[in-house]
Order: sequence, then structure tokens, then C-alpha cells
Amino acid sequence: MSDKNAKLEFPGLTDDLIQEGLSTGKLQGRRQSTFGNCYIKLVRSEVRAFAREQLGDVFELEEKKKKLKRLRSEIADLNKMIKRKEELEIEEQKLVEELGENAPPKRGGVRGRGRGRGRGRGACKM
Repeated sequence: MSDKNAKLEFPGLTDDLIQEGLSTGKLQGRRQSTFGNCYIKLVRSEVRAFAREQLGDVFELEEKKKKLKRLRSEIADLNKMIKRKEELEIEEQKLVEELGENAPPKRGGVRGRGRGRGRGRGACKM
């Protein structure tokens, strides 16, 4: 990861702290350049450990905020799926009412488990 990405991913990490980590040997990095833009390439696992050591509580707080954001996003996605399922069930109910007796029977449970399949492949017949 670049030093710029490290500063974005680990708020509180500064150029001075990164330089200090490089000079003390806690971080490994090398200078690189892309289209004339200089940056330092760092090892992500070392940056994470260094940030935890240098920033302590701030780092832990930011990690918890990121986790909370991910969880909320996942919950929102699940709520959207639940809403879509409810809409489909309403649509299904309307179609069943329209078709009346001609509606095909509703399937229940998990398909293919324990429904007239015998004892399974290769089972002994006694």
C-alpha cells in the first residue's frame, strides 16, 4: 500500500510517523514513482501493527466505526431483500386469487429431501 493510502485507511497516521517508522525499522518501504508522482510503498500488515502501536485507542475506535458501518450496510441490504420478498408474496397471492382453483399447488420445504426418493443410491434393500 502507498503512504497516501495508509494515511487514508488509518486516520491519525502522518508523514512524520511513517518516516519515523521507516527510520526505526518498524516499517519497510521503498520509494516509487508513477507518472512523476512519488510515493512510498509499504507493507500493509506492518502499517496496521505500527498504527495500532502508535495510535492505540484512536486506531481501535476507527476499526470499530468501520465494522459498524459494514454491519449497518449489510442490515440495509437484508432489509431491502425482505421488502422485495414481501412484494413478491403479495403478487403471488393476487395471482392465486385470480386463478382460483386453476392455481398450481404451492411447493413447501426444501426440494429433493425425503420426498419419495427411497433409501438413496446404493442402499441395501432388506
